[in-house]
Amino acid sequence: MVRMRGSWTFAETCRLVVSSYLWMAAVTTPATGVAWYGITLLGAVRAGNGADAFAVLGNAVVLWVAIVVVVAGLVTMGGAVVALPFTHVAGLALQQSGSRAVHVTTHALLAGVLGALTATVIALVWAGAPTIDFPIAVSVAAGAAAAIARARQLRPERVPDQERSRADDPHRTGD
Repeated sequence: MVRMRGSWTFAETCRLVVSSYLWMAAVTTPATGVAWYGITLLGAVRAGNGADAFAVLGNAVVLWVAIVVVVAGLVTMGGAVVALPFTHVAGLALQQSGSRAVHVTTHALLAGVLGALTATVIALVWAGAPTIDFPIAVSVAAGAAAAIARARQLRPERVPDQERSRADDPHRTGD
């Protein structure tokens, strides 16, 4: 069971969204991008276009890194701002739930859906047509980032040694 620390506040919402943003920008988006690129490359090899795919690999990696670091970081920041009110409402709704799994899953699903919706809008504006692969990749990265951030937020608090009561010390000498 999750032991909540007081009621859900907007400050707690901001901490969760910022943590999710950092996880997404630094870890889950690059990991999803590498997996997505690997699947695409594997598909090219299976189709018999492997030599062409590997020839483009060097240029694509440099371009991909620039896109992930700069563009995805900025787009993800916009997504974090969009997520603030939805995350706050979800946090308020989950105050009565004591299940860590419910908290983590709810925030992951919320982030995944919001990520897919915003990615679809971006694809419509940028490419002029909806795509399925980009929103799925963004949804996976956003959901994973939110799950990691919320699970870490719900970790049991560690009590520093100096705050522990001397009465709890089994080696106390009685002085």
